[in-house]
Amino acid sequence: MTRPNRIDYGLTPLHVISRGVDEGVLFPDPDAHRLFWNEFGVRALEFGVVIGHVCLMTTHYHLLVRADPEALSESLRHTHRKLAWYLNRNGRRGYAMGRRYQVFPIEDAPHLRRAARYVPMNPVKARMVRDPGAWHWSTHRFLSGQATPPAWYDIKAALRMVGFFDSRNYERWVLADTPLEPPPMTKHELVDHRICVMAEFGKTPDVIAQELDVGERRVRRTLAAAALRDYKA
Repeated sequence: MTRPNRIDYGLTPLHVISRGVDEGVLFPDPDAHRLFWNEFGVRALEFGVVIGHVCLMTTHYHLLVRADPEALSESLRHTHRKLAWYLNRNGRRGYAMGRRYQVFPIEDAPHLRRAARYVPMNPVKARMVRDPGAWHWSTHRFLSGQATPPAWYDIKAALRMVGFFDSRNYERWVLADTPLEPPPMTKHELVDHRICVMAEFGKTPDVIAQELDVGERRVRRTLAAAALRDYKA
């Protein structure tokens, strides 16, 4: 039986989770982490996958990305294959992954804020580190301004994807000593976020205005405030 086709979620950010065979160790050492980290970054850039978050644990990984199904599938296919090669180099045989990766589309603004906090807090919840910035295999340290990102990681695009325009506000939200409930995002803020995301996908202000049913002046004003490309109000 052939696998069903992936659903095309369009501009919706996606929370992707995948685990090793029988939920065993997927990344046995730093070299395995490093191989996956670099390969996925390069492949994401090659296939046009926009990365918001990457967090590699021991038995699984989390991604927050925006991509069409084929681009995501190709980038992960190459990455999983290379990881399997690494794991099998000493006589082990078989696949690296236990099953096909799971995709959870972000449903709304509260879901986005929860995901933006949940992914980088995984190593803390697993008691591997006390601070998410201390986990080397997480993009949190780049988003929070604690380290220089690799060439394949676009900080501005990542911040916009997770619903922030500033590293300090992002880090303040992730480290907030409150229950994992997102702060309210107004309808106005949500529209602004969608405008920026659509612009990142190359849509022009007139098309964005038509699809979101807002004025084109509003669209241009939002893009100018976000300093996106060459848009001017």
